[in-house]
Amino acid sequence: MATKPTEIKLVASILDQEHEDAETAAKAVIEALDAKREGDPSWAAFVSTNMRLGGKWLTVGRGPFTTKRQAEKALLRVVSAGPEAWYGSIVNLKKGGDDG
Repeated sequence: MATKPTEIKLVASILDQEHEDAETAAKAVIEALDAKREGDPSWAAFVSTNMRLGGKWLTVGRGPFTTKRQAEKALLRVVSAGPEAWYGSIVNLKKGGDDG
């Protein structure tokens, strides 16, 4: 997952504050990033195909992506490994299920 400018500003603001020691500062940074990222959307693209591997489906996932559009673009770039049809879905990882 790429670092966002808002995350850099958040960490910088925490590091600008007075802290007891380096461990206290590190804990504050980790807790703040975890809290911020918890609310961020997270999307993934999944592709399944029945490639005649004992009648089992082969599923491949790509992500996570921060926007649904990024996941949709990743889904469009999938190339089939054979003549079999493939089925794709976009999943909101925070909510679960197709399109969350």
